[in-house]
Amino acid sequence: MTLFNPARRQLLAGTAAAAGLAALPLAQAQPPSSATYERAPFEIAAETLAALGFKVREAPNARARRGHHAGTAEQRAADIHSLVADPGVHGLLAVTGGSGANRVLPLLDYAAIARTPKVIAGFSDVTALLNAVTARTGLVTFHAPVVVSEWNAFSVAEFRAVLMDAEARTLRNVADKGDNLVAKDNRISTLRPGLASGPLVGGNLAASAARNGWAGLVVDGCVRDVAELAQADVGIRALALMPLPTERRQPGLVDVPVTIQGVRVQPGDWLVADADGIVVLAAAPSA
Repeated sequence: MTLFNPARRQLLAGTAAAAGLAALPLAQAQPPSSATYERAPFEIAAETLAALGFKVREAPNARARRGHHAGTAEQRAADIHSLVADPGVHGLLAVTGGSGANRVLPLLDYAAIARTPKVIAGFSDVTALLNAVTARTGLVTFHAPVVVSEWNAFSVAEFRAVLMDAEARTLRNVADKGDNLVAKDNRISTLRPGLASGPLVGGNLAASAARNGWAGLVVDGCVRDVAELAQADVGIRALALMPLPTERRQPGLVDVPVTIQGVRVQPGDWLVADADGIVVLAAAPSA
């Protein structure tokens, strides 16, 4: 059994008895805890990973508590550093998502992470860590199930293919979980046919906004998860569900004027949003 080497796009040599996969508490302190109803999902997931041939190891602070987080940011950063330095650990898999990964990022030794490339995987709030590691080290990180995800046949097959066998994957609609012969929900759709190549970088809109100290966002002309945006920690105003195509130049620049649905917004303008719409103000609104 092997794990993918994120630095060289190759496989890390290992055997089922030797390849370690560490359970990493990055965000919310859900399982594992002392409560049976919380402990069971973690135990089931650990047994699943063991059945795949991994030696599952808990991070030292996996059961720590700090409010609704898995210990302090310092404890979680220390876990990452200790597991990266451990030659018996080939991969780090987050226990769960939630919130709090942003607080770990300033405390990480990215040079140490780059020196010892290992699989770092998870999704949701863990996206903040994945993107930060990729940006600071150039390493490939992986969107993957977290420890307490539903490890069904599809998840196991994809996890094995990508992280253990390094197979090139083709996205297809999988068989439906119910009685239908084909998938009806969460179908994969082709928006524009063609060929493309290059890295696929995931993002977590609210986490990125909070990390950069933004007060809010206006979302226009992109695919979005409405339910997730409604729970964001920053103010987010989404425009029409079916916006007209918008032309984008020089993506990624800041402090430049932009036009949103015909309204020109200058750097420093204030955007005030409520259920009726958005108002652009040249100065801060009066109390």
